[in-house]
Amino acid sequence: MPLYYIRAITCCLLLLTIAPARPEQPVQPQFKSSELQVTVNRAKRNAAGQLVVSLLINNVSQENLALYGSGGTEATTETGDTVISSETKGLPVCTVDCNLTNAIIGLYVDPAIIERGNSLAVTLLFPSDTQIPSCSLDLTMRIYVAGLAQNSQPSNREKWHLVPVSLTNVQAC
Repeated sequence: MPLYYIRAITCCLLLLTIAPARPEQPVQPQFKSSELQVTVNRAKRNAAGQLVVSLLINNVSQENLALYGSGGTEATTETGDTVISSETKGLPVCTVDCNLTNAIIGLYVDPAIIERGNSLAVTLLFPSDTQIPSCSLDLTMRIYVAGLAQNSQPSNREKWHLVPVSLTNVQAC
């Protein structure tokens, strides 16, 4: 059996064993790549009227990963209205020249590390001054990822890769 079939089956079985059972919530969309899996845990409005989206980023690769966001996470409604997140918690966000391949380490932002098999919780906050009437949102974000092999800290040798994340039909009500 080819190696990629074995990996795909292993990933599916792993997800089935670690996924919490929440029958009261609709199934949320997922983003999958060979390195990451991003799932929406919850999307709702807080007491201040902000839209709060909680994500879980799982590392399904065989190596440790360093990652950071590039800012500008957007939520788009069914009517096409777009709102940009005002704050990101849990995922460092690069705001100055995010396209530098190596120099960003220690210079602009320290990336988050996900050791293989672990996960990272991320919370996105969208401003309360924009009223999003829709319950169904499309979420778009960009994450830069570097493989660390078995190292636990990045160096200046890693190659950073842009991973666009698009999550459609996120239920925010």
